[in-house]
Amino acid sequence: KIIVYALPNGNSTEWTFGKKISEGEDWHYNIQHIGAQTEFIRNTDSLSNYIIVYVENELKSWPAWRKQNAEGNTQIKEMVEYVFKKYEIYKPQITLSGHSGGGSFIFGYINAINEIPSYVNRIGFLDATYGYETEMHSSKLKTWLRKKSNFLEVISYNDSVVVYNGKPLVSPTGGTWYRSKLMAKDLEMSE
Repeated sequence: KIIVYALPNGNSTEWTFGKKISEGEDWHYNIQHIGAQTEFIRNTDSLSNYIIVYVENELKSWPAWRKQNAEGNTQIKEMVEYVFKKYEIYKPQITLSGHSGGGSFIFGYINAINEIPSYVNRIGFLDATYGYETEMHSSKLKTWLRKKSNFLEVISYNDSVVVYNGKPLVSPTGGTWYRSKLMAKDLEMSE
């Protein structure tokens, strides 16, 4: 099982992997802990071999990276295909997952394909649905979810009520809370 984990905005692979920090060390090491989560899942499911692929770019932001790269969606598709082909002999199941701006990586992938391939059996958004657009994503996700072995996980908090320095952090329709609810509504509707 391969988990392609798109890093959140501003994070490095080292920070995302995480570690127990000592006084004075960068706090970013203590927010993701994907390394510890990987160890946990490997110990819990000893019948599978888990491979985690951290995807990071030089801007530490998938939305900014895609904006700067006209062929960004195609390059993301090629990255996922490369990972699949590298382990194809083992018939891997691929999970696409991301936190925050990492969702942009997943949506870039979905934008670049006509249909989500069968080897992608799980997609997870951890507060990462900012880029969801009904016209571009709903139909592809619905078709993919018709296969009972596929799973979509969406976790978000109500960022629409967060206020910083007296101002909302996101617009009423721009945050993950709104976008996640929109995705759920779209996926409920029959075609």
